[in-house]
Amino acid sequence: MRYARRAMCRLFGFRSVIKSQVHRSLVAADNALGRQSVEHPDGWGVAYYVDGTPHVTRSPAHALSDALFHRVSGVVSSETVLAHVRKATQGPSTVLNCHPFQYGRWVFAHNGDLPRFHKSWRRALVAEVAPHLRRFI
Repeated sequence: MRYARRAMCRLFGFRSVIKSQVHRSLVAADNALGRQSVEHPDGWGVAYYVDGTPHVTRSPAHALSDALFHRVSGVVSSETVLAHVRKATQGPSTVLNCHPFQYGRWVFAHNGDLPRFHKSWRRALVAEVAPHLRRFI
């Protein structure tokens, strides 16, 4: 079965043993995530940890033109950073569809979708997920 090739969202992940700033990677570098939002204009998010506590900021705005994206990118200094710019293929451009997502101490993002995901497979998969997490699927 062949699927049409589609542009996917862009993800940035960073992990270090020391706190580091990520402004260059998110805004200033030639291939910075914010610059990639020209082709991925449907929202953005940045997650990072401060003393083991996750902080997540998301917006449905175009990252490169969003003052909040520049402000957050300029102040983040962390050992762990996860950032995302979205190119919507499903769902509207709302903050609810912007990554990263947070559950307790965990932050996560994903890329892509499962076209033609058969309903019976979905039911079987959902049955394996802890009941308190099913509402997030």
